[in-house]
Amino acid sequence: MKRIIAFLLALTMMLAVFAACGEEKKPAANNDPIDIGGKTEDEETPRTFASKEIEAVVVTAEAYYARKAFVQYDDLSMVASISGLSSIRRPDRLKYNPEDGTSQFTWYTNCASWTYDVYYQAWGQDIIAWTTSSLQQATDMHVWTYAVTGEETEEERTQTLEEFKSLVEPGDILCCRHQGSGGHAMLYIGDGQILHSSGSGGGSANYDYGKNTDNLEAKGTVQSKTLDSIGSSGDNYYFFGESWWGIVRPSLRYTEAKATEEAINRINNMQGIVAEKQTTATVGHTVKAGDEITFTLQIKNNNKTEKTLEIIDTLPAALSYVSGDATAEGNVLKWNVTVPATSTQKITYTVKVNSDVKDGDKIESNTTIGGVRVNSRPVYVGKNLSAEQQSAIDAQITKTTAATVYGTDLAEKIYADAGITISLDSAADIVNGSFKTFVKGTKPVTTHFELDTSSKYFNMVAPTMYGGYQVVTSMKGYTSEVLWDGYRTKTPQVNQLMIGDIVICTEGGKTSSYMIAGGSRVLCLDEGKVELLSLLESKNALTSTIGNDKFVIIRPAMAQ
Repeated sequence: MKRIIAFLLALTMMLAVFAACGEEKKPAANNDPIDIGGKTEDEETPRTFASKEIEAVVVTAEAYYARKAFVQYDDLSMVASISGLSSIRRPDRLKYNPEDGTSQFTWYTNCASWTYDVYYQAWGQDIIAWTTSSLQQATDMHVWTYAVTGEETEEERTQTLEEFKSLVEPGDILCCRHQGSGGHAMLYIGDGQILHSSGSGGGSANYDYGKNTDNLEAKGTVQSKTLDSIGSSGDNYYFFGESWWGIVRPSLRYTEAKATEEAINRINNMQGIVAEKQTTATVGHTVKAGDEITFTLQIKNNNKTEKTLEIIDTLPAALSYVSGDATAEGNVLKWNVTVPATSTQKITYTVKVNSDVKDGDKIESNTTIGGVRVNSRPVYVGKNLSAEQQSAIDAQITKTTAATVYGTDLAEKIYADAGITISLDSAADIVNGSFKTFVKGTKPVTTHFELDTSSKYFNMVAPTMYGGYQVVTSMKGYTSEVLWDGYRTKTPQVNQLMIGDIVICTEGGKTSSYMIAGGSRVLCLDEGKVELLSLLESKNALTSTIGNDKFVIIRPAMAQ
């Protein structure tokens, strides 16, 4: 039980970790713009590139690096090439700009996928398939390859390293593959600098699949390193054992590639600028007709001179402008903002949810700063319990010290005692019936965590608050017999949860359920384990992890 409870405590866990970190790495509260950094352009030493297309790649990569917090994919965080299901790919991989990332919107990506995302945002083309092994097969893009036998002398290794370093150019993907294990892909941006997506502790992503824990520290996302560090004794990616190294240059294949208009705008307007958009409609919560939402744009200018930027926000039909200092032209809001050198400018404006929205609608507004998209987390429309109803449920949870019914039956009783009627199936039926299944041979399997729209609980699942991870026994390209395969592993933050939410998890075939109370407390609903626990003070919960399988957080009011 303690392991599963921990899944609710991901943010608490992070808060404890960040409390010990420097101020630069500490994320702000969910509704407050984070203190974002970014690369400062040195105007005295302008850079030159072989083409505008290569410059677009480099500047886009730097925009990702500047974020320090990244995009969480709406559904599939990562799709692996499982034997027999290799055609399934993560559909959202190419969806988001680097500028979309905020403390409200975080992501996980592996090393190779990140390099492809950079190229897609720079050129508008998906340059290759998903894994690092695909780079090894991309012979028409190879500039240099080298097979390491492990028997090289130190002199031979040094000569090879020097040849390798002499050939790299900005925009090159540096790829290594080690025999019998995974590999790594990095992006060279020039001036001896490399950017790469890598997790703290040496993982290939900024999600620790072995421990199922979040890493939102800067070191756990897109990192930088020097070209000279490759081959040093302290570097994870050096010439050793049996391995393959390559310099992959996508411009050799995509000879007609052109930088996208947005990438050109990023070059011309957004170098040295880090911007983000936040919303008071926090992740996991829903809004209803008549609600007001306040957006905050934060623009940090790291340049030595002031920058003037045009901001355009095109409101969707679901929203109407209420207040702010924008110039409103119908549903289009405009600002011209001058941000002094090394300063930060904030813009705040409020909109209202229109009366014709429907439950389940997903509201996204389109904001551009300097011609580059800068968007916040989507806002979902749905019914929520009133403050009075939440207070009544919290009072009933607090009274529950002993129980004669358990699981979802106990949840129904607590709601009923608070004057609210709900009807639920068993916890196991809810969690197992919430996801689509696919047939592999004659056996139905959950290949990824995609909600089943035909499920009676589809409209109850709190937005983005579902998923899990599972164990597979074989994966193409790997020799390990048991691998964690994390498809949607982002656990909910504490401020996503509402009083009355019902959390259902499976671990090793066992199902457990919980109900969220006020004051950062959670009630275990399991037979023989009914107990009111603190989300903030349970040491075991803070230091342990969710089990494998699945979880959903259902909000019964959304289906009322």
